[in-house]
Amino acid sequence: MSDDIEVQSDQSTLIQIITWFLFVVAIFSVCARLGTKYITTRSLKRDDLFIIVAQVFLLAQCIAVSIATSQGLGKAWDTLTDSSVSGILKAEYASTPLFILTLALIKWSLSVFIETLTPDNLHNRLNFGLRLTIVLWALTSILISLFQCQMPAPWQYVDSERCIDRRAWWTYVATLNAGTECFTVVLYLMIFYTIRVSWTRKALLLSVFTARLLVAAAVLVQLIFFRRKDQTSEDTPIPTILNQAILALSVVTACVPYLRPFMESLEADVIHVASSLILDEEGFRRTRTGSGGHLLNNISGSTANGAYSHNSISKQKDISTSSTRPLSSPTCLPPT
Repeated sequence: MSDDIEVQSDQSTLIQIITWFLFVVAIFSVCARLGTKYITTRSLKRDDLFIIVAQVFLLAQCIAVSIATSQGLGKAWDTLTDSSVSGILKAEYASTPLFILTLALIKWSLSVFIETLTPDNLHNRLNFGLRLTIVLWALTSILISLFQCQMPAPWQYVDSERCIDRRAWWTYVATLNAGTECFTVVLYLMIFYTIRVSWTRKALLLSVFTARLLVAAAVLVQLIFFRRKDQTSEDTPIPTILNQAILALSVVTACVPYLRPFMESLEADVIHVASSLILDEEGFRRTRTGSGGHLLNNISGSTANGAYSHNSISKQKDISTSSTRPLSSPTCLPPT
């Protein structure tokens, strides 16, 4: 009977398995995204760079969680030595900034992607506000996590008398985390609502981009468990696993829009975003030229080729019309 109780109280192996399984899922999602985008556009952009760097921090965060489990994370607290407890706390102390950095980079990648979708000034101002919020959230959250307890052992949160209110701090982290995800979805809705396509295709696009709400939901669930449990080793498996699920969900939902069916749908439809904005034709052309082009230029050359063909036909019509008119004077000839 005692062996059964010990097995049930030791969940470190479960944490290890789930952590690395979710990491593999995230890596495969990123590879699918980068591969699809490179095949489609023959190039990678800034948003791809941010998602790649995010995977580096995600790997480091998973290693920190693995170190914590090797020290006894997931086991009954009273069965651990002082050395094991210290090792767990140090590993958690290292993993928290990595967790926040990973999420911040993914959010920034999405913000860069939004910038390529629309030249509208309102959208871009809201997007800038989102970026500013992400930066402030990441900086403040990381700084507080690094100095959550008094020196020289800021990781020793077990001694609550010398530490901040961790529940209040994590409530702040989780609330802004979920809030920025919801605001990102609102920006997507504002942009894609203007697309003049059937509601079926519009619903498909919106369902892909509103999947970020799953991340917000996971963040809130994790917060509930974090506030409910005592901060001891045997009480941390569910919050820890939910943290890893949040990271994996964030990566996967950031990569799904780049898969081929959705890329092709965007290529066919996103041009309507620009055409429905209240911009004059010349202003839109200057915006595209100054910003390096929006999604309709960057996804692939097929849409651009279609536009080129249309312009060529128009020019041919103009040439054929003008060729039927007699030259009125020699001044029409080019100078010698």
